[in-house]
Amino acid sequence: MYEFNLACVIDDDSIARLMSEVMIFNYKIAKNTLTFEHGKAALDYFKLFKNQPELLPELILLDINMPVMDGWGFIQRFAKLAPDLSRKVVIYLVSSSVDPNDHSRASELELISGFVIKPVSKSALENMVKISLSSANPISAKL
Repeated sequence: MYEFNLACVIDDDSIARLMSEVMIFNYKIAKNTLTFEHGKAALDYFKLFKNQPELLPELILLDINMPVMDGWGFIQRFAKLAPDLSRKVVIYLVSSSVDPNDHSRASELELISGFVIKPVSKSALENMVKISLSSANPISAKL
């Protein structure tokens, strides 16, 4: 049984997007997956379908370093849009960055539920689901 109806992967790396999409499906995290190459394309989609919860993801895996609009820019703009969305969305930063500043910055943002180092593993996905479905404070979890 799938935990979510729709997940979203925002990453400029086509291989990382595909790997995440396959893992999300194979491990029954979500029935369907949206993918975007950068934050602007994802924001445009969310604005268009903000009143249609069945078309909005419950879970977003967001890369930090992307062209056009990076993960930080996405979060900043998504924060303004989130109150108008017809569904609550859980966001995890997924990055190859080991910069402690990125981890610290992520932990300070209310919209970010956690930080996962690429490549995303099965156990990381399972922890995302568990944390997303629980009422615990997700940012304290180490994925």
